Amino acid sequence: MAQVTLVCLAADRQAAVERLRELGSMHVLAVRPPESEELAALQAEHGRLARIVAVLTALKGHPAKADAAGGLPAGEVADAVLAFLDTVAQVEAEIVRLQRNRQLLAPWGDFDATLLERLAQAGLQVRLCAYPETQPPALPAGAALQPLGVRGGLAYALALAKPGVALDALPLAPLPELTAAAEIARREAAAQARLAGLRAELVAMKPAVPRIQRELHRLEGEIQFCQARDGMGDHGALVHLEGYVPAAETDALLVAARTHGWALRTVAPAEDDPHVPTKLKLARWAQPVRVILDIIGVMPGYREVDISAWFLLFFSIFFAMLIGDAVYGLLLLLALVAVKLKFPALPRRYLGLMAILGVTTTAWGVMSGSYLGMDIANPPLKVAWLAEPRHVQKLCFLLGAIHLTLAHFWNALLAKPRLKALGQLGWAGILWGNYFLACQMILNEPAPPFLLWLYGGGMAGVVLFSEFQRNPFKTVGLGLGALLMGIVNSFVDVVSYVRLFAVGMAGLAIEQSVLNMAHTLPLPPGLLHLAGALILVAGHGLNMALCALGVLVHGVRLNVLEFAGHLGLTFSGVPYKPLKPLEPGS
Repeated sequence: MAQVTLVCLAADRQAAVERLRELGSMHVLAVRPPESEELAALQAEHGRLARIVAVLTALKGHPAKADAAGGLPAGEVADAVLAFLDTVAQVEAEIVRLQRNRQLLAPWGDFDATLLERLAQAGLQVRLCAYPETQPPALPAGAALQPLGVRGGLAYALALAKPGVALDALPLAPLPELTAAAEIARREAAAQARLAGLRAELVAMKPAVPRIQRELHRLEGEIQFCQARDGMGDHGALVHLEGYVPAAETDALLVAARTHGWALRTVAPAEDDPHVPTKLKLARWAQPVRVILDIIGVMPGYREVDISAWFLLFFSIFFAMLIGDAVYGLLLLLALVAVKLKFPALPRRYLGLMAILGVTTTAWGVMSGSYLGMDIANPPLKVAWLAEPRHVQKLCFLLGAIHLTLAHFWNALLAKPRLKALGQLGWAGILWGNYFLACQMILNEPAPPFLLWLYGGGMAGVVLFSEFQRNPFKTVGLGLGALLMGIVNSFVDVVSYVRLFAVGMAGLAIEQSVLNMAHTLPLPPGLLHLAGALILVAGHGLNMALCALGVLVHGVRLNVLEFAGHLGLTFSGVPYKPLKPLEPGS
C-alpha cells in the first residue's frame, strides 16, 4: 500500500471524490469526523431499510403471490412495511388489553354490568368487594354478601344493603372495562384474525427483499462517498484528503492528479501506522476461504502474513474429520447442487467452499468406513489403519505437530535479525518432542531414543536465539522467559488436536445410537418402519447440526488460536474498502 495525501480546491471537493470513485482504488481515511445533512439522511435511510430487511427475512412462511409490493421502489416498500408494523403494534396492544380484561373479569363471572344500576334503582346499596378468602369482612346490620368467585387467594363478592347502612368499610374492587365475556371473546377473535391478515400481508412483501438489499448496497456506496467528501480537511480555499492506494495502482492516480490539477503525495506507510488496510490477494482456488474469514470476522494486519491458503487446506481436513461420515459428505454435495439451482447468481466462492468440504468429508468417511453408523463388512476403499482409535489419535497429534511446525518455519523465514530463525527452529524441535511425548504418555508408544536431543536442541535454540540481543545476558534471560512461558503451552497445543478424534467419535456414537433406536422399537412392523424413518431423519439432522457446531468451535479454533498463536498473528487488520464506482443504473 502507498499512503496518499491529495490536495484540491474547496470548490472541486465533490468533483474530486467523484473522480476517485471512478478510479475505484483509494481507501479513504477521514481527516475529521464527516458531518452533513445529506450524510445523516443517507444513514437514517440505510438504517430504516436495514430494519425492514431484518423484519421481512425473520418472518416465517412463504408468500402466496409473486410480489405484493408490485415492483415499488425500495423506499415505498419500506413505507408500506412500516405502516403495517405500526398497525400490527396497535392490534397486538388491543389483544393484550382484551386478554388483561378477560383475566380481571374471570373471578367475577359473566354478568351484565347494568344489573348493578338496576339494583341501585331498586333502592339497594351495591358494593363490589375483594378480600382474603380466609378472612371475610365484618358486615354491618342490614347488609348481605353474595360470593361470586375465588382467585389467587382472594374472594370476590357483591355486598348489598338497605339505604342508610354504611358499606364504606368494605374493601372496594372495581370491575374491568368490559364485563361481558362473550363480547371480549368476540373482539379478541376479530383482533387475532386481523393480526393474522396483517402478517400475511407482510409475508407477501418478502419477494421485495432482494430489491431492498440492492438499494442498501447503493446507499452504502453513497454513504462512503459522503464520508470521504465530508471528512476532508478544510484549509480555506483548499481541502485535503488522505488514504491508501495499492502501490501497483498509484500510476493511474498520478495521471488523474495531473488531469484535474490536484496536488498529490505518495509515501510508504509508517511502520507503526495502525490504519493501513489489508488487501488479500488469493489464488483462484483459495477464494472460498473468504467465506469463512467473513463469517468469523478476522483479517490479518497489513504487516502480518496471510494464512488464507493454509487456513483453507487445514480447515478442510479438520472439517472432514469432525463430520466424519461419507453420507454426510454426499448430502453436502447434493445440497451444493440444490443451492446452485435455487440461487444461480450466488458467488462462486460459496459453491467452491461447499464443494471442497463435501469432497473432503466424503473422502474421509470412505477411508474410515463411516456410513451413518452402519456396521458394513469390508467397505470399499476403507483404510484399515484408521479402524484403530489409537491410530486416529496419533494422526491428530501428527497433524498438530505439522500444523504448528509450519507456523514456526514461516516465522523463521521472516525472522530479523536472521539469527532469530534458529529460535523458531528450536520451537519446532520442541513441538516434535511434544508429539513423541504425547504418543508415549497417551498411546503408550515407546519414546524414540532421540527425544531428549529434540528437547535439548530445541530448548537451546529458544534460549539462545528466540530473543536475540547484542547483550548475551539479556538474550539468555529473555530466552529463558520465553521458554518457561511457552513450553507447557506448546505441549497442550499439540495434544489439543485430539479434539478432532473426540468430536468425530461423539458423532459416530450418536449415529449408532440413532440406528439402534430406529431398529429396536417395540412396535408392529408397519409402524416400526414409519417410526424408524422419523427417528433416523430427526436423529441424523440433530447430529449434523451438532457436527456443524463442532466445526465452528474446534475446526476454526485450531486455525485461529493454535496455529495463528504460534505464528504470532493478532488479526488486527483493517479491511481494504476503496471508493467503488457507481453500478450501472444507480
